[in-house]
Amino acid sequence: MPSPTPTVSQRAECVPATDLMISDVSAGIVERGATLSRVYLVPAQRLSSGPPIVMTDAFSDARWVAGMISGAGVRPEVAIWLGDGRLPREGGALLSVNAAAHRYSSWPFDTAEPIRGDGLEEAVACVGPIPEP
Repeated sequence: MPSPTPTVSQRAECVPATDLMISDVSAGIVERGATLSRVYLVPAQRLSSGPPIVMTDAFSDARWVAGMISGAGVRPEVAIWLGDGRLPREGGALLSVNAAAHRYSSWPFDTAEPIRGDGLEEAVACVGPIPEP
């Protein structure tokens, strides 16, 4: 029997996303039936690769946005985006970081320059285990 799914991460670096951030990220979800849950923000530091914009001052307060995508017809996965520290509704940038974010959302994804930096692994850990089918 699988263990219960945690709803709030106990990790110090995991900051639960605000309802506004969850709403903004969810607005870009394009897969019918997909939902976003267990969403956390983790500081993105020392970005080492990605599109040129992430290496600018615009991303000096960058945050990984990590959440679980699931729903009818959707295999549960951890999706990661990179935000510039502002809400998209306020003109902030949000970029898809991994394949799941790219597959299920309309947020831009750069296949030539994957986004990498400190805190990415921690962001994945914040979401916790993916439930077994």
